[in-house]
Amino acid sequence: MGISLNFYSNHNIDFKRHSLLDIRFHGISALRKIPFPDSLVTVTVESYPNVFSTHTSVESTLGQEWGPVDVPGVTPHNVRNLNPRIIAFGPMVMRIILVPNHIILPSILYDREGFYSPQNKMKVHEIRKYYYRIISLYGGDRAIYVDDRVVNKFNFPADDFKSSVFKNFENELVERYGENRKHIYSYAQGKFPRYYIDTFDDLKDEVGLGTPADTGLAILSQSRIKSFPSKSKLP
Repeated sequence: MGISLNFYSNHNIDFKRHSLLDIRFHGISALRKIPFPDSLVTVTVESYPNVFSTHTSVESTLGQEWGPVDVPGVTPHNVRNLNPRIIAFGPMVMRIILVPNHIILPSILYDREGFYSPQNKMKVHEIRKYYYRIISLYGGDRAIYVDDRVVNKFNFPADDFKSSVFKNFENELVERYGENRKHIYSYAQGKFPRYYIDTFDDLKDEVGLGTPADTGLAILSQSRIKSFPSKSKLP
């Protein structure tokens, strides 16, 4: 069995200032503005062959809207949650988990060898564009692609870690495994890194992005929220 990759990113949503109710409403509403790319349909089906069987069709899942998943013991109406998180499922069985100061991104093409293989460059390019659009919605600017061996060793990420720890984790990866000086598409077959910190510098001109105000997320950077969406309007 191959080595799997895990995908994380930072964000700037303040869980202390805003209730889960508001973060969920605006966060999921923003996700719905990003269509799932047609270019990633095939690669997603290939990554999840057991899911897309006779019981789950591409047509039925491709049109599925992003929506919340209730977590036992965690309610968006409780502002004193000790372990806050928002889980959302979307098209093509995609899942996103948003917790204080990091995001667990959808695992598309999560096999490490497949992800870094030169022949999959175009697929990975499309995945990275999709990630960049999602991360930018939440004020993030980087992602970490890290394999299972590192995740298991560091027990990363903990649900309650602070934003500074995300940066500290990056620094520790560099200290333990060296800096990734190569571009993500430049690794030779069989010589893949244990982690990669993606700043998306090569995509910033290619991917047109709106401002947080365009997505409704600007409100989450304010110190106060003047009005709360009604329960009936929650995503």
